[in-house]
Amino acid sequence: HQMGLADRVEIVTHETSEQLLRETDAQVVTMMCVLPHLPHPTESLRAMAENPMTHYTFQKLPMWSLATLIEAATPHRRARVLGQDHTNVFTHKSLTWLEHSIPMERVGEWWFGQDILDLLRRAMLAGTHEFAELVRSELALSLNNLQGAIDRERLSSELHAVWRFSTRQ
Repeated sequence: HQMGLADRVEIVTHETSEQLLRETDAQVVTMMCVLPHLPHPTESLRAMAENPMTHYTFQKLPMWSLATLIEAATPHRRARVLGQDHTNVFTHKSLTWLEHSIPMERVGEWWFGQDILDLLRRAMLAGTHEFAELVRSELALSLNNLQGAIDRERLSSELHAVWRFSTRQ
């Protein structure tokens, strides 16, 4: 509102989101951290695919990953990937199913996550302050390389991807 965008921003509830996706005139629909919170994510994607105006969607999705294994192994800590009202955590298999079911084609993807930071935080919380400092100091220089290896293997906690709806060219 303070930036003068109040007339261009509309709050949409999940009850009305599918209808809006069917009727929007947007060629690209960006849903950063939205799809996994919707009660019917497949129907939301299908609504975009059926809209003749919408050609692409850009999504940020939580993925089954090292981070989800860490969360499962430490259930007494707050979950970042498996929690926060996520209705879904996606897998390679579920993405393939979506791509065939909708249909849509992944035309760009960026894999990156916070898996190693999640592990580091949980290790630091598990011990004394001295232990936490030891973990931090020993791993600090390797964090980017460790996470980079996970990302390159497409095993990270987040996928940012652009899909083209296959009914469009």
